[in-house]
Amino acid sequence: MKNILIRAGKDYFTNISPEATLSFRNRSTFGHNVGFYLISDSVYKLISTPNTSITPDSYLIGSRQSYKKNVAETINNEFDAFVLPVADFLKPKQIGHMKRLTSLIKNLEIPICVLGLGIGVRLEVGKFNHDKTDKVVKNFISSILDKSNSIGVRGELTFKYLNKLGFNEDQIKVLGCPSVYLNGPEYNIKPPEINKNSKIALNITPFVKKYGSFVNKTIKNYKNYEYFMQDIRDLKLILYGEEWGPGGQKPRNYYNKILKENKAIFPIDSRSWINELENFDYSIGTRLHGTIASLNARIPSTLVVHDSRTQEIADHHKIPYIKIEDISKDTSLKEVANNTNWEAFNNSSEKNYKKLINFFKENKVDTVNEYPNPIIQEKEKEIEIPKIPRQIYSKSTGINDEELLSRIDYLANKKQCEYKPPFFIANEKIIPINKDNSSIKKLKNFFKR
Repeated sequence: MKNILIRAGKDYFTNISPEATLSFRNRSTFGHNVGFYLISDSVYKLISTPNTSITPDSYLIGSRQSYKKNVAETINNEFDAFVLPVADFLKPKQIGHMKRLTSLIKNLEIPICVLGLGIGVRLEVGKFNHDKTDKVVKNFISSILDKSNSIGVRGELTFKYLNKLGFNEDQIKVLGCPSVYLNGPEYNIKPPEINKNSKIALNITPFVKKYGSFVNKTIKNYKNYEYFMQDIRDLKLILYGEEWGPGGQKPRNYYNKILKENKAIFPIDSRSWINELENFDYSIGTRLHGTIASLNARIPSTLVVHDSRTQEIADHHKIPYIKIEDISKDTSLKEVANNTNWEAFNNSSEKNYKKLINFFKENKVDTVNEYPNPIIQEKEKEIEIPKIPRQIYSKSTGINDEELLSRIDYLANKKQCEYKPPFFIANEKIIPINKDNSSIKKLKNFFKR
C-alpha cells in the first residue's frame, strides 16, 4: 500500500457541518474560498487507486509550525509521496508561505508532486516584476524540482514567468486546473435555451468593477436565479448574519437585493455544489471555480474574465468567456449565452486530460485512469450529500429548528471544531469560532424583528 499525503482541507468523502467548517483553525477547512475543494477533490479522486491510502494535510503544511525538522521527519516516516494541488500561489503575499514550504521540502526524503500552480497578477498589468518575490519563487520551484521530475502550472502566463526565471518546458508543464476533471473529462455541453423562467446560477467576485449593472439587470429580468457564494466571509454572513469585517471592502449594492430576496446560498463542499448546480439551466459569473463547478454539473456556463489568473486557465481549457470590458450597460444575459460556443471546450477536454495523466506518470503517481477503483464510485453513491446552508437573515429562510440550534450552539458555547485532522502538527492551535459574542447579539436582534 502506498501512503500519500495530499494538500487538502479534508478527505473527499468526509462530511463536515457548516459550523465546523468555519471553526477549524483560524480560517476554515477550505481556506478562504470553497473553490479550493474542487481543486483538491479532483486530485484526491484521480489518485485514489486500490493500492493507495490518502491522508489530507488539512492545510496545516505551510503553517508556522510546519517548517520544523520534526514535521519533515514525520512525513518521511509515514508517507511515500506528497502531492500538492495548489492555485495562484506565486505572489508577494505568499512569500512567507513559500519560504516555509521551501524549508520543509528541502528536509523531505520522499518525492513530491505539485500541480495547478499559478501567478497572482492583474490582467491590466500583464507582467510580474517583483525582485524579492522572484528570488523566493526561484528557490521554491528549485526545491520542488529536486524532489520531482516536473511541475504542473495553470497556463502560459505562469509558464512564461517561470521560464524567465530559468526553468524550461521539460520542467514546467502547462496543465490548467485539475478541477475541470472532477467528474471526468468527457463533456458535451449544449447551448441553453434562455427564457424568463430559466434557472440561472450566478457567481460573483464582489469587488470587480464594471459588473454591477449587468448583475442588477440579470436579477431583475430572471427571477428564477440563485447566487452561489464562495468566500469565507460569505459563509459567516449566511450562517450568522456576520457582516464583512473591518478593513475589508464592502460588497457592491446588488448584494443587498440578493440577500433580501433570499437568493444567496453557500455550497459547503464540491459534492453539494455540483449536485445543486445540476438543477440549473445556465451559469455565468466572474468566479473561475464557480464556472468550473457548473461545467462539472454539465450545464452551459460562461466565465466573465476580469484578470489574467482566470484567463490563462480559460485559454488552456478553452472555457468560453467574455471579457469584463466587453460587457456594456446594454449587454444582456441572453445575448451572452447566445454568443457563447462550447464546442472547443468539449473537444479539447479529453486531450488536455491525457496531458494531466502523463504528468502524473512522469512523477510516478498512480491514477485511477490506469488502476480503476470501483470503491470510489460506490462510496460516492453511499455517502449523503451535505445540505447547503441557507441565510439566517430572511423572512422565509427555509432553515429548520435543528439547523438553527446547531448555529446557536456553536456561538453560545464557543465550540471547537469537531473535525480532527488526520495529519496533525504539534502546537498547531485549533481555535474556537468567534472570540466575542457579537454574532450572538446579531442573532438576538434578528429574533426581535
